[in-house]
Formats: sequence, structure tokens, C-alpha cells
Amino acid sequence: MTINAVVAFEADKIKDGAAWSVVAKGTARVLESQSEIDAADLLPLDPWTPTPKSAYVEITPVSVAGRRSVLGAEPERY
Repeated sequence: MTINAVVAFEADKIKDGAAWSVVAKGTARVLESQSEIDAADLLPLDPWTPTPKSAYVEITPVSVAGRRSVLGAEPERY
């Protein structure tokens, strides 16, 4: 973000036989005020790695795209 505030953020999940992926593109900014950080802490977001967070970033999306795939057994080759 220090070079370019235009970013892309991807979130993926596999659950109950389906996989999905969502990509948001937009502009990012670092949250600086304690009230913004406190509000962000109240959001229902779960990190993959539970570690202390030293920086909070907000993305204002310009576009959002997603896809969902149903998972199953690998089809026969021939």
C-alpha cells in the first residue's frame, strides 16, 4: 500500500462439498483512529492465524467477483 493504494483481496473457502472464491478490487487505506480500529474489532471476521494485529486496512471495493464450484469425485479418465 505504500507504493500503490489500488489493491485486490481474495477470500476462499471449502465447506460442505463446495468451494468458493471471491475477489474484491479497490482502494485501501490504513485505519488510524482508535475508534475505527475498535469498530473493526467488532466485525465478524476470523483470521486463519490468531496473532496480534498491528495494522488494520480498509478496502473500498470498486468491483467484486466470485465463483462457486461443487466438489465431487474425480470423473473417469476415459
